[in-house]
Amino acid sequence: MTAQNYTMPVAKLLTLGDPRGEGEWRDYLKLGFTPEHAPDLIRMARDTELWLADSESKEVWASLHAWRTLGQLRAQKAIVPLLDLFQRIDDDGDDWVGEELPEVYALIGPAAIPALANYLGDPAHGLWARIGASTSIEKIGQQHPSTRAECAATLARALEKFDAQEPELNACLISALCDLGPQEYLSLIERAFASKRVDESMRGDWQDIQIELGLLKERTSPRARTKLSDTIDDIRSALLQIAARRIPPPPKEPTLTDNVIAEMLYKGELKLPGKKESQPKKKHK
Repeated sequence: MTAQNYTMPVAKLLTLGDPRGEGEWRDYLKLGFTPEHAPDLIRMARDTELWLADSESKEVWASLHAWRTLGQLRAQKAIVPLLDLFQRIDDDGDDWVGEELPEVYALIGPAAIPALANYLGDPAHGLWARIGASTSIEKIGQQHPSTRAECAATLARALEKFDAQEPELNACLISALCDLGPQEYLSLIERAFASKRVDESMRGDWQDIQIELGLLKERTSPRARTKLSDTIDDIRSALLQIAARRIPPPPKEPTLTDNVIAEMLYKGELKLPGKKESQPKKKHK
């Protein structure tokens, strides 16, 4: 069994279980981890048997605890091995990888930028895997201000291939550049939008970006309609028309029960609630 292949303190991670509800990451280094444990932690982070363990087990969370520990160790040995995990986002919809690996790489720091850049630039990887790499570069630039220019330049080089890339990836690259400081890349961003190869549902269109950056006070033209906006506008319009007309519901056809009740009321065999009943009349033969 996989659990038997790990020794303390790495084996301790098999018992920690679900981290949800803990808030910030715990201090894993208090468990006695040192850089010499990096190889076993890398092995645990990539352990497919643990990743496929029973969803109700504690062991299924061990890989997550392992990569968090590697981040806190600033383990540069983990930079390349952990890259393979990004593909799980595309193949298996693993949101934990997409949310946490960028934080891990941000902890490891600037040494991870070249490997992440190579991964991001390789179209053989999945869309969301590459987005995970771009987010990691952005996080490094944010948490290590001295690398902001390097991270922005790396993301800009990736954006230069906008014609051959998915609109979602281009939108993520633009969003990251906007957060890192896009001044020298504004013309590139504008060209990407002009190519119609940017998913505008993420951060808006080129005019929205300019307004956000303080380069434009207000829109100079209406936002282009998309299939999604068309659908939303059509639904809103229909609801407003219905509200304005106050269209009454169609009349309900009387049922057999309705007819029986009406006949009983007519014959006096049934009284309406709240109506004072008279004394019953005696029947005459």
